[in-house]
Amino acid sequence: GATQFWRLNEPAGSVAYDAAGGYDAVAGATLTRGIDGPIAGETASKFDGTATSTINSQYNMYGPRVFSAQSWFRTTTTTGGEILGYGTAPTGLSGTNDRAVFMTNAGKLVFDLYPGAHKGVTSPASYNDGQWHQVTATFDGTTMALLVDGVAVASRNDGVYPWWQNGYWRIG
Repeated sequence: GATQFWRLNEPAGSVAYDAAGGYDAVAGATLTRGIDGPIAGETASKFDGTATSTINSQYNMYGPRVFSAQSWFRTTTTTGGEILGYGTAPTGLSGTNDRAVFMTNAGKLVFDLYPGAHKGVTSPASYNDGQWHQVTATFDGTTMALLVDGVAVASRNDGVYPWWQNGYWRIG
């Protein structure tokens, strides 16, 4: 049921191929490709935290009202940053950011929706330990939930909902 699925296992190049269909994304210039991935025998891409180390969808699309967004990550950062999100611009800074998963300076994960103001859930544990982790952010129309390594770590169900405008999926 995925509508976009970027494996990010390309050995090189400026395209992130969509394994679910025709929504290939643009890979930034400073992305490192072909590193050892979280799954044996698979490669991954490494993001250096700069504005040119991202994956950006090329198609402006209406934001899904019900969704799950998932990513593998490995970091030791103490400056945090976005892992994935949905914004108004395909590159650079967006006027509005929604459906975002980011890491705080302390290594905690936050899943954030933007219904006119930021509403989020935060993991109680930190994950900037240099190990591979899988993060899943999901919204079923009522409840937003954050899962790490297949375990629910935070949720809320208080009338929050995502932003209802067009935008682009962005990674890194």
